Amino acid sequence: MATLESLRDTLAKYEAERDRILTTGASFGVDGATREAARLETINSEIASIEARIAVLSGSTVMHRSALFGGRG
Repeated sequence: MATLESLRDTLAKYEAERDRILTTGASFGVDGATREAARLETINSEIASIEARIAVLSGSTVMHRSALFGGRG
């Protein structure tokens, strides 16, 4: 099971990647090759999931649920 600290570190990485995509675009170059970064909606979904896990581990009593459309969930 992930610790609260590791979840916060992971959340910070996802937020940094989201910010990078929003400011520079979705592709990046590594060793001369261009690769596509994860789609923004995927990153936002992961951020929401990590935030929910942090809330549970922190003992937060406020939980938000949202509907997933398109047959997921």
